[in-house]
Amino acid sequence: MVLWLWYQGFSQPTNDAAWNPSRPIDRIGPISRIGLSGPIHVALPVPSRYRTLSLMDDDCILLEQMVFFGYHGAYPAERELGQRFIVDLALGVDLEPAGASDNLDDTVNYARIFDVVRGVVEGPPCNLLEAVAGRIADAVLTEERIRWCRVRLAKPGVAIPGSLAGAAVQITRGRKT
Repeated sequence: MVLWLWYQGFSQPTNDAAWNPSRPIDRIGPISRIGLSGPIHVALPVPSRYRTLSLMDDDCILLEQMVFFGYHGAYPAERELGQRFIVDLALGVDLEPAGASDNLDDTVNYARIFDVVRGVVEGPPCNLLEAVAGRIADAVLTEERIRWCRVRLAKPGVAIPGSLAGAAVQITRGRKT
């Protein structure tokens, strides 16, 4: 049996298109499994510019579909009337200590993070979703245990002529060292 492998990671590529995992020339393989049993573990040679955060190996806490009312937007009507915003949050946290102790002090308090996100979305208005998502990431990363976060901020019912369910941005930020 022959197994072809190629890189499919969570990293954020730059504009440099020198390495592209979808091109056949950049794939790793074929790898023969003759006489082997169990999973194959392969170290993939990924250029450092593609390794921004190690999201695949980290534990994470997910807070999904948090709904808030805010006054963000580039148009005056958005600032006056306001609208719903939906936030999904992934937090890179070492969950092993909390799993072993079953103690809230060994993990991130979901209620506190919810209140932090609420404070940003319901707080001072921004013109762009990107700015709101960045503020959420900055506020969440002040929590000592959080290594990285991924924020998805959606604005349902965008006022654009035509059929559009909504607009969203997704950003990933790591702790600044």
